[in-house]
Amino acid sequence: MHREFCLHRSRLQLAYTCTAHLLPLLATWLAPLSVVWILSIWVLVVASFVRSIFCYWRALPVLIYFDESWQLRSHDGKQQAFQLQAPCYIGRWLSVIGMRFANGKLRHLVVPFDSLSAESYRRLRVQLSLALN
Repeated sequence: MHREFCLHRSRLQLAYTCTAHLLPLLATWLAPLSVVWILSIWVLVVASFVRSIFCYWRALPVLIYFDESWQLRSHDGKQQAFQLQAPCYIGRWLSVIGMRFANGKLRHLVVPFDSLSAESYRRLRVQLSLALN
């Protein structure tokens, strides 16, 4: 069986990123801190936000399942085989896939439910569940 899961940008992830960076800015504004501390924190939060948005807009990979093996195809067409690595979380709203590559690197891929169509996300969850058992 051959399946490809083409990931798309998630609006849920974007909303979380914006909220997670906005709350510290509001907290520092309300905190009794000196102006130097407030500006320092704001610079760090804004730098973190810019980095997060840069990561959000980069090209997303494609997960490929073929004959009980998994591959990750990057935007430049390069494919890397990987083994599923525990811990993996497979949930209704979010899945976190642990991947161990041939060179020994361990990465985790976060897949929010809205980064795939409903049917594709359901198939990915089923495929991951079967592969982990």
